[in-house]
Amino acid sequence: MKKLSLFSISILSLLLFTSCLQTKYYINNVVKTSDIKNTESKSVLVTVTNNIEIDNFENTFDKNYESQELFIASYVNDFLAKGNSERLFANLNKDLDSKWSVLTRAYDPKTYAQKESLLASAKDQDYLIHFTNFKVSNRIDYMSSTDIGVSNVDEDSAEEYCVIKAKVIVYDVKSKTQILEFMTIGESNVFLLDFSGAFREAKSKSVQHAINFLKSGRRKYEI
Repeated sequence: MKKLSLFSISILSLLLFTSCLQTKYYINNVVKTSDIKNTESKSVLVTVTNNIEIDNFENTFDKNYESQELFIASYVNDFLAKGNSERLFANLNKDLDSKWSVLTRAYDPKTYAQKESLLASAKDQDYLIHFTNFKVSNRIDYMSSTDIGVSNVDEDSAEEYCVIKAKVIVYDVKSKTQILEFMTIGESNVFLLDFSGAFREAKSKSVQHAINFLKSGRRKYEI
């Protein structure tokens, strides 16, 4: 009976733990017109538009990066390093020249011709991955609990998260067409006032979630 009781308690504890897990989507706003095929044999060029919105964590951002361009370059370098280590594609290359920002401009005949010309210049690549619309913000979770005792006092607490987003656009270079678009999100809670640590972890998760989606289509995670 004692062994059965211990086993039952273990099962109950596991069920209680799993019931507390939440599912959250860290890949959003997906627009897909075609699949990325045979990734292990494909060559990819990574480009950027140097635009970033900083809604929060301004002091942390300024402490770690001298400019927005340096942050975006660091983000892309992390993407290349992780992508290569996980063999996301056969070859990953980058070009951080500002000329690629034309890819995010509104449509008009002149812009269309410029896009066609840029994509044609990347003819040695199979795909082009463009990062844009970076955003740094925060999120605060408020929690309430009751201190069971003589007074049964309600206690409120708050937990702050750093949130980093980036929009990802994928082009098929051969056909000069956009085939995929999505928003990747990473977040991390601030522990013991370590704002820089939360910032770095949110950035790392944003990169990793983009890689996971490109590899397997994974969008949601248990938290």
